[in-house]
Amino acid sequence: MQPKEISMIVGLIQVMLADNEIAEGEREMLGGVLAKLGCNPEEVFAVGELIKNPVNANDFLNNLPDMQDRRDLIQAMAIMAMSDGEFADAELNVIHKIASHLDIPAAEVSELIDKGCALIAGKKE
Repeated sequence: MQPKEISMIVGLIQVMLADNEIAEGEREMLGGVLAKLGCNPEEVFAVGELIKNPVNANDFLNNLPDMQDRRDLIQAMAIMAMSDGEFADAELNVIHKIASHLDIPAAEVSELIDKGCALIAGKKE
């Protein structure tokens, strides 16, 4: 995996772990992301290790210099947060914390969260 992809996965894992519960929908979404990236078994194992032993996301977020990649991450995190049907306060806090680190304004974060939620709501209909 490329550094940018690792950063995105680390961000998704942060949301997964935020409410101290990894729901089936979150596992499925992460599995879909890993499959889409074409991860080999060693990379999938490494992601499992990141879940068991979380890292400081800030160490990886610097691999996202492009603002569109940063926006994509925040929207993907919102989708991950909603993938279990609930948007926990802890997940929202993690998204805002990471968005702040990425210099994304709060108003834009709200828009990205709304878009992410709309996307997942459309898939469930």
